Amino acid sequence: MRRVPLLILAAVFSALHGVLGLTHLEQNPDADPVLLAIALYWAASALSLAWPGGRPLPRAVAIVNVVVSAAVLLLVIPPLDPTVPNGYATWPIAGIGTLMVITLVRGREITAWAGTLVLIGISMAWAGPLGALGIGLPGSIVWMVAASLLTHAMNRLGRDNARLMQASRETALLRAGQDAYREIRLHRLRQTQLRAAPMLRAIVESEGDLSMAQRRESEVLEAGLRDEIRGRGLLSDPVRLAALDARRRGIRVDLLDEDGLLGLPAHRREQIADRIVLSLGQIERGRVVVRSGTGDIAVTIVGIGPGTDGEDELKFRTLIPRNL
Repeated sequence: MRRVPLLILAAVFSALHGVLGLTHLEQNPDADPVLLAIALYWAASALSLAWPGGRPLPRAVAIVNVVVSAAVLLLVIPPLDPTVPNGYATWPIAGIGTLMVITLVRGREITAWAGTLVLIGISMAWAGPLGALGIGLPGSIVWMVAASLLTHAMNRLGRDNARLMQASRETALLRAGQDAYREIRLHRLRQTQLRAAPMLRAIVESEGDLSMAQRRESEVLEAGLRDEIRGRGLLSDPVRLAALDARRRGIRVDLLDEDGLLGLPAHRREQIADRIVLSLGQIERGRVVVRSGTGDIAVTIVGIGPGTDGEDELKFRTLIPRNL
């Protein structure tokens, strides 16, 4: 889209050069080569302009443009007399310059400059270095230099815009992450306040002289607060309630999150939470360790309880895969 204005301007000039050639046929000894040259010139220009945008011209098309340029110049220029004014009969000088500008803007700069060298060589061979200056050659070269500089500037602008957009996206993601982290912290603080406030009031009111039941409840509360720090991704309301119930039954519960649930869809996290809740109800005494980790296994649940000989033994070990 950035090159559209240049291409529209080139299309206007391409049509104009051909029309000028048609209106000055009488200055050529033979009109047939000129008509063929105009047809070749318009065909190459139309193909280059009409090629689907957003992609450089195929290299073959760019080379064809150079070949057409040489053919047009050789069909029209040599029969003319370089020692007399020829007016617009020398239209290929400016016309080929325009075709090379189109080739350059469509992404084939080296090939376009090769075609420009062909234009310079044939023009100087026909009219000499000084004569070539009076038939529009400098204008074609200036067009090429300007188009090259403008194209490079637009390419740099495109790259800068792409980097700016990428930086903007990264900034937005960072801000979203910070906002999410802030919301999580606020949520945890609110949860901590709601859960801890009654016990803190009881401690203040009793001046620290708690009953055994209150001491036990404070230990359960402390363990639940640790879960909010160590068990982050494993927590959900059902898991919190199941862990609270298990601790009140005298079971030690350790929830250890090592980011094993990151990236899992919500429905899979709910399924894993249901399995954790089920496991926390499978043991009457002892300890349950729930740990998330990386790899194919999202969560490992281990239940340890007293055996028949009085020693602790493994009661169950549950491996929950990341995917079903």
